[in-house]
Amino acid sequence: MSRRYSLTESDLKAIEKKLFRCQQIDSAIQFRKFELETKSSNDDNIGGGRSSKISKPVEDIVMKWDADGKLQSLYEFKRRIDDLQKWFSDDEDLRLVFQYRWLSEKHYTVSEIANKCHITERQYFRKRRAILEKYDELSDGFW
Repeated sequence: MSRRYSLTESDLKAIEKKLFRCQQIDSAIQFRKFELETKSSNDDNIGGGRSSKISKPVEDIVMKWDADGKLQSLYEFKRRIDDLQKWFSDDEDLRLVFQYRWLSEKHYTVSEIANKCHITERQYFRKRRAILEKYDELSDGFW
């Protein structure tokens, strides 16, 4: 499949900045769920008296999670990262570059990553670009 457009250096930097967030995606999802659970609920019983609505707190929370756009976008980002990792599961070098560049807590330099992966710096940049282009393809250009 050919690309209708080419990614500029600023596009690659923006995608790379987005991928740095994948370290905290699980905690961001949990935090957003916690926010939705603890937000004060509106009283549907306006006017007093008995409510004819049956209380289902668990179902209400799950419905809030399903309706929340921010939580859904976090799940979509996590799905894209998982799809990206499945894409290079056969290529050990791509997996290592992704792990050392975006998943590691320590910020490695280009030469350190290349040495750890046993590749040249030039090969590192090609593999990095391939990963970024694949993420762009998975997200249909909307990252």
